[in-house]
Amino acid sequence: MMNGPDDFNAFLATLSPEEQQQLMALGTLDERDAQMQQQMALAEMLGKPRERQYSTGAGAAMGELANGLRMIHSQGQLEKLQAEQAALLAQKDAGRNLMLQGIQRYGQPAPTYDVSAPVPFTFGG
Repeated sequence: MMNGPDDFNAFLATLSPEEQQQLMALGTLDERDAQMQQQMALAEMLGKPRERQYSTGAGAAMGELANGLRMIHSQGQLEKLQAEQAALLAQKDAGRNLMLQGIQRYGQPAPTYDVSAPVPFTFGG
């Protein structure tokens, strides 16, 4: 289909400037996804209860309270990251759809735009 840089440039010419920008931004989405995966793994790890370090009343109570708060915070972080990941997936899907539409348009004549100056209207002669 596309065999060289000239073909790719011809393909890009079929896209609007906004579509070109959206397509070029797809390159960073995988890296952002990998970072989110690392953050989610860290949030899950931090959300797990820690071993009991104290066996007496006040120390054990404070340790359990800290575990509970850590789990609540971790759950909130996970939910936030899951929402961000869903938005990222939507961006990826939109980019894939854009690429497919561009490929479908490739080979068809590029749209032309009238850039000539308007002719002023005059009455009579």
